Amino acid sequence: MNQIIQFLASNITTIIQAVTLIVVIIYTIYTARMTSAARASADAANNTVNEMKEAREQENAPYIVVYFDIPQNKPLIYLIIKNVGKSIATDVKLTFTPSLTSNVFKGINDVPLIKNGISSLPPNYELRTLFDGTINRFGNANFPMTYTVEVMYIGGMTKERKTTSQVLDLSMFYNLMQVREKGLDELVKAVEVLAENTGNINGNLKGLSESLTRGVWIKNPTLAISEINPSPETWYDSVLAKLQEFVLLWNSAYGKSEEKQVGPFLTNLQNKLIIINEQLVVLLAESPETTSNEIKEAIGCIAANLQALGYKKFYIDGGASLTEFDELGDRVVQDIDVSAKQLLKEKGESVDNKIEEEFD
Repeated sequence: MNQIIQFLASNITTIIQAVTLIVVIIYTIYTARMTSAARASADAANNTVNEMKEAREQENAPYIVVYFDIPQNKPLIYLIIKNVGKSIATDVKLTFTPSLTSNVFKGINDVPLIKNGISSLPPNYELRTLFDGTINRFGNANFPMTYTVEVMYIGGMTKERKTTSQVLDLSMFYNLMQVREKGLDELVKAVEVLAENTGNINGNLKGLSESLTRGVWIKNPTLAISEINPSPETWYDSVLAKLQEFVLLWNSAYGKSEEKQVGPFLTNLQNKLIIINEQLVVLLAESPETTSNEIKEAIGCIAANLQALGYKKFYIDGGASLTEFDELGDRVVQDIDVSAKQLLKEKGESVDNKIEEEFD
């Protein structure tokens, strides 16, 4: 009996120990899980706080961008450094790869802005400098079209040094069409001219009555050269005058000067060429019977080329379209030189024939 009791007690003790061990294992597992969940929750909270700090840092940090800009109606390329962030950037350093090369600004790499950096750049503030011209830049294999710039600066809440890498690509501007629009500068000039003309109006009004007694001038370019049944001599003189007007405009007024290849001058030149074209067409329609077909074809060709010059469109293509414009104008000058000699010859023959008819 005692043995049975001892056996049962021993088994019960073993069972109790086993159950206790199982309970301890289960408790340990649940405790580990709770600890892991607590740790995960703490990590998530830390990550949220870090994300909030990073978002706040990014929202209030400075951000420096570097890019090229080509202003409207100007064949110029500007390099621009701008802080588009919300706080000041300090100790700004720029490193270009390859080094900047310019046909216009030879010493651009020695400018303190590029060489030494910028001590501070406030938010929404930009610095710009002339970099190059579009005419000699595009299509020139000696100058790269793409640069990589490494921008380093200090700023933001943490005051840590930040580094960004940006690509500056000029090729995106290549072959874009130029539209020569008149801007504020032209408006100022127009107002100045208007003010000057207004000051002369009172003085001109006094002589208006005297001018009327001497007749009224008609300034319509087509009517000015139009004449019913003009004499051959008058017709030749009118054609020669129109051709010479273009030569003077092209060689003297324009002269393919770079400062006259932009802005309102080129637009005004093209308008004048269109007017000369229209006048030549009117003269051609009124040509005398003695005019040779060779002269008529030559004048017609010159008029067509003048029209092409007047409506020529220009693109940001390294000056290719401008070169086409200049080459066509030079060819017209050469054609006029040949035609003028033929016109003078026919005019002389016409005058001689008229004299002979009078003597007959």
